[in-house]
Amino acid sequence: MSKNFLKAVGLTVSLALVISLMSLPAGAAKTGIRVLVFAQGFAWPELFGSTGVDETERLKQFEEKEGVDVRIEWGDETAIRQKVAADFAARTGRYDLVLVGTDGGVQTYGYGGFLEPLDKYLELYPGEYFDPQDVYPQFLDANRVEGVLYALPYYSFGA
Repeated sequence: MSKNFLKAVGLTVSLALVISLMSLPAGAAKTGIRVLVFAQGFAWPELFGSTGVDETERLKQFEEKEGVDVRIEWGDETAIRQKVAADFAARTGRYDLVLVGTDGGVQTYGYGGFLEPLDKYLELYPGEYFDPQDVYPQFLDANRVEGVLYALPYYSFGA
C-alpha cells in the first residue's frame, strides 16, 4: 500500500502543475505547489511525517526529480472545506491541490469547472506515478463526473 499510496500522491501533486512545469525554461527556479488539506498527521505521512510538518526523504526526492517545492497547509476539516469553497468561488487559484470528497465535492466542483480533468494526464504519463489498475474501479468511478476523472482516490473508510 505504501508504494501505491506514494504513487497516487505523486501523480496528484504532479498533475496539479504539470502544464506549468512543461512551460518552464531549462534551469528555471522550482515551481511552488500549494496543497490545502485536513487530517494532519493522518494524510500523507510518507511525505510529511507523522506530525504532518516534516519533509521526509521521499518528499525531497520527489521535489528534486520534478523540480517543484511542495508547501502544505493543514487545518480542521470544516475550515479547509470552507477555504476550498471560498477559493473556488473567488477564482483566486491560490491552491494547486485540495482534498475534495466524493460526498458531493467532486461532483459540485467538477460540474462547476473548478477541477482539472485528469484523464489526459493518465494517458500522457502512464504508470509513472499512478496505475489505475492498482485501484478498485468503483473508487475511480466515485471521482468521475459524467465519465471524466476529476480526482484520485486517496483513502476509503468502511463501517
